[in-house]
Parts: sequence; structure tokens; C-alpha cells
Amino acid sequence: MISRRLAVFLLPLLLSTALWPMAGSASERAFEAEYRAFYGSMRGATTRFWLESAGDDEWLWQSRSEPAGMVSMFRDDIVTERSRFRVSNEGLQPLSYRYHHQYRGDTRRERTLNFNWNRQEVRFDDDGDTGTLPLKNGSLDRFLAQYALMRDLARGERPERYLIVYRDEAFEQDLRYQGEERVRTRAGRFSTVKVAMEDEDSDRKLVVWMAPELGYLPVRLEQREPGETTVRMELESTNRQMR
Repeated sequence: MISRRLAVFLLPLLLSTALWPMAGSASERAFEAEYRAFYGSMRGATTRFWLESAGDDEWLWQSRSEPAGMVSMFRDDIVTERSRFRVSNEGLQPLSYRYHHQYRGDTRRERTLNFNWNRQEVRFDDDGDTGTLPLKNGSLDRFLAQYALMRDLARGERPERYLIVYRDEAFEQDLRYQGEERVRTRAGRFSTVKVAMEDEDSDRKLVVWMAPELGYLPVRLEQREPGETTVRMELESTNRQMR
């Protein structure tokens, strides 16, 4: 069972390639990428990720994940995620988040977050369970944290933790840098920076290999439990390039 907090990188990561034009702020560039996920030796899912301009200095970070390989013979789940955000002097500022899990055409689960920075609160709706949380400066939704880490590393920063808002709670997620490693994927061979994302209340952790030549796009991800690797994701293709 995948930790709901460590899902911050897992569900959405897998994409297809089509060259997007440069748009909006000079610090952001639209791109796409494609990954495949493996559960043991079995291919389980494909996910498409993309970043695009939403106009007025706002951006959309989106993904679509669906079954692949043998899994597609008996599963019909489609999971989409979308974060709308703007770029401020302090970094990324989330505006809204939506998670939608569809199974055989019907909604199985839907979650939303709406960030009100003037009132310093975030309103959540988790399948009808609604409420508000106090909003602290620097907070990110769990999905946007993926892009934030890529962006921070590309800017020469090494954050030690992120403050994450997810469902009806806020928590800190620690980032531990574990050196450099050469990695081979279907998209090629890459020199990478290895980063572990850990929660203090879980034995599970997410390990991510991020390639500087691709603007620190993850090229491999592993969800680990003590003594074993439960989920592995690998990059298949992308048009993301280092600035």
C-alpha cells in the first residue's frame, strides 16, 4: 500500500513527447514527458505529464495516468491531477489543485484544494468532506511539489524540506541528498542527483534520480519499503531541456 504522503511523486509521473512553444515567464518553459511504471517485473501504468501556460503569469502542471501492459486487460482506471499556480518572488504559489480518479467511466474519488492567499487559508473538499486549513507562506500542494523540486535544483538551490498541503492536513516532507549516480533508462543514459523524500511517521520513502541535463526532470523513481522496492518508474521520453 503506497503511503498517501509519498504519493506526492508517484501517481502522476509518466508522459508523451510533443514540442511545446516557449511561453509566459522567462523562468518557466512548457514541456512534456512520458514514464512507465513497474510493479515488480510487470508493467503497470503510463502517465503523461505536462506544463503549460494558463495566461496572466499563471501555469498549469498536469498529469494523466492510465493502465498499460497486462494490467490494462483487467483495469480501466484513469487518474488525472492538475495544479494551477503563479510564480512570485518567494517561489511557486499554488492557486488550486484537483485530483480525479475515474473507473469504468464513473468518478471513484475526487479531491480539490483552493488556496486563498489574501485570507491565508486553504479550502479542501475530499469526496464531500470539506473544511479549511490555515495557509502558511511557502506551502505547496502535493502534486506541485514535484515541479518545485525540479525548478529549485535547476536554479542552484537545494531545499531541505517542503511544507505540503494534502487532503485535510499540512505536513513537512524532508529531502535527503544522496550523491550522484549514472542511470540507464529507455530514454537514454543520464548523470543524476539522487534524492530521498521521507516522512517522519512512515517507514516508506520515495527515491528520485534527477537529471541536470533535462532541467532536473526525474528519470527514475522508486517507492521503497524496508527490504524491498515496491514501485519503480522510468522515463521513456521528454522534450524538456536544461535552460
